[in-house]
Amino acid sequence: MSSLSYHALHRLGNGATVPAACAALRVRRERLPAGDAGIVRTVMVMRDLVRENRVLPIVRDHAEDAVAGVHAGDRSAEIRAIYDWITRRADYRRDPNGAEWLQAPWAVLACQIDAGIRPQLDCDDFTDLSLAMLEAIGHETAFQVVSQLPTREFNHVYGLDYIGPVAVRVDLVDFYRPAGSSVPPETRTMTVDVNGGLVASSPWWVR
Repeated sequence: MSSLSYHALHRLGNGATVPAACAALRVRRERLPAGDAGIVRTVMVMRDLVRENRVLPIVRDHAEDAVAGVHAGDRSAEIRAIYDWITRRADYRRDPNGAEWLQAPWAVLACQIDAGIRPQLDCDDFTDLSLAMLEAIGHETAFQVVSQLPTREFNHVYGLDYIGPVAVRVDLVDFYRPAGSSVPPETRTMTVDVNGGLVASSPWWVR
């Protein structure tokens, strides 16, 4: 995650033929404040993207496709099915230097995956896409913003899916870690519920 600036939507590449809605995509730019304030603003935009996209038919349709064959009510299996569906179709790639490049889930689905383009997504995009698809089939989710650095600066985000009292980690970036590597320890965390507000599990204002 960066606190410099973000792009809410991506530009299309390689000249593929896409629907008119995809051809009409525009980039929205915003200058973010430095430090934690910029991170919080970015997560609020990400939360808005999930809220807006979870009710779109294209997101629901792809979520249904991902969980086809999963026993109704098996939420753990639904999480795994959506995790596998996305990671089979996308690659992990970092954002441009100096920018927070956010891609709307509907655009990733309609303008890339459905058009035969393999999306290049970072942790923000994987989190937005997976949470939008999970929310589209009735899951309760949250963003987990973390620092994996000794400096305690936030540098990563992933999803949480609530199954009763248990918050299940949904971090698609784990799929792309080198074989034999482990998940770095977290030195600081901040939880933002998709359907609620900010819940600081370790105070984000404390350095």
